[in-house]
Amino acid sequence: MAQIAFWGPNVNQTGSTSIAASVGSVLALEQGYKTLLLSANYMDNTLETSFLDVNKLVSRSSVDFTNIGIDALERLIKSGKLGLENLVDYTTPILKDRLDILFGTQKKEKEIYDRIMEIMPNVLKCASTVYDVVLVDVPSGTPN
Repeated sequence: MAQIAFWGPNVNQTGSTSIAASVGSVLALEQGYKTLLLSANYMDNTLETSFLDVNKLVSRSSVDFTNIGIDALERLIKSGKLGLENLVDYTTPILKDRLDILFGTQKKEKEIYDRIMEIMPNVLKCASTVYDVVLVDVPSGTPN
């Protein structure tokens, strides 16, 4: 299983999110890899909106962010219940059995975001057993 991080040195100026979305799409469509796109950005849903109109889903109450994405996985990890069988349940499929997105946090508090980033290794470890490729959109401009 491969894990690839997309990052750039300048905040909001690198195009790394677009590249991650493009590479993920190509790997899923042309190579047939089971691919996970994961956003590790704070208060930025650019990756998700590359494929879905998130604002429209929210206004229609079609999506409940407490039950999908990294926010839901945080609860599972804290309770010791994150497993191979349920990781996929918290992703959003884009191409059936080929391309999924794990929504980034929707929390507004920086402290909560920091705690969520602490669990990221657990999420990546679990994802590595389910997906052929995991692509992570890392916040650009961050030193670590």
